[in-house]
Amino acid sequence: STITALYNTETLIIMQISSALQTLPPMIPGIAGKAITGYQMFVIATSYFSEINEGTRMQYSKFASKINAITDNADSTWSSQMGMMVIYTPAMIASILLLVLDSSNLLMASPKQSPAAVLCSIHFIKRVLEVLFLHKYSGQVQKAIPTAIGVYYSMIALLVGFVSNPSPSAKAFQLGTALFVVGISGNFYHHFLLASLRKSGKKINDKRYVVPTGGLFNYVAAPHYFFGE
Repeated sequence: STITALYNTETLIIMQISSALQTLPPMIPGIAGKAITGYQMFVIATSYFSEINEGTRMQYSKFASKINAITDNADSTWSSQMGMMVIYTPAMIASILLLVLDSSNLLMASPKQSPAAVLCSIHFIKRVLEVLFLHKYSGQVQKAIPTAIGVYYSMIALLVGFVSNPSPSAKAFQLGTALFVVGISGNFYHHFLLASLRKSGKKINDKRYVVPTGGLFNYVAAPHYFFGE
């Protein structure tokens, strides 16, 4: 009877674990999908505490003072523009490949095309174009930082492609597309305002930070994030 009780207990635990797993958000199929989801959850759980700590905060953008103070660090740093390209280009490529390649061209079964996957690719194409033609750069960034972010964003693109609904209802499609258009337009407009703070021909060593104005900058600190970075 002791063995039976242990068996029943183990069976109950397995059933509870299985039930709990079914309540988790959708993930990419297979062991690789579970590993990606686990990595994403780990990053989410640790990012907040690392970013509020000045000693562990990622050294990029306006937080890259330690990196920019080093002049003989060419082997371990990229220009800020190159760093941003490394952040967004892999995700752009991944999202486009999921749309244009079928399962016979991939190492795993490719997902069905979905509106969310299309919008995801548009988002990353926009970000790469902004890096190339809109934003102005002057600093340096450690190579490891954009590489890590680029890997994470690529996983996000894959996750969207694999778990999004390929046939949403008409209302969901219309609402989602409308929200995306508002978000991407507001995001671009406020990126344009930020880029306008650095006029062409401004001295490269003039790195003062000015409080932006215009749009929702008059009300919140980072409206470009509010609109859906």
